[in-house]
Amino acid sequence: MHSDAAHQHDAVDLLARLRQGCPEFDAWWGTHDVSSRVAGRKLLSHRRRGRLNFEYAGFQANDDPGLKLIIYTEIG
Repeated sequence: MHSDAAHQHDAVDLLARLRQGCPEFDAWWGTHDVSSRVAGRKLLSHRRRGRLNFEYAGFQANDDPGLKLIIYTEIG
């Protein structure tokens, strides 16, 4: 489990309790396949401006896995 949270111990403890208390969660957790997208599109709904479309690209710092830069560009 990867966590950038200051209270990582709490997250690990929660995960252990969930896996012990719920067989479905334990099975799901064992087979999860998580990957992050490095680029794509997002549609946001803004209260005043309405629907906003963005393209984004993410860049990972080589020397710090906790550091990521994501750039959003509004598109028509």
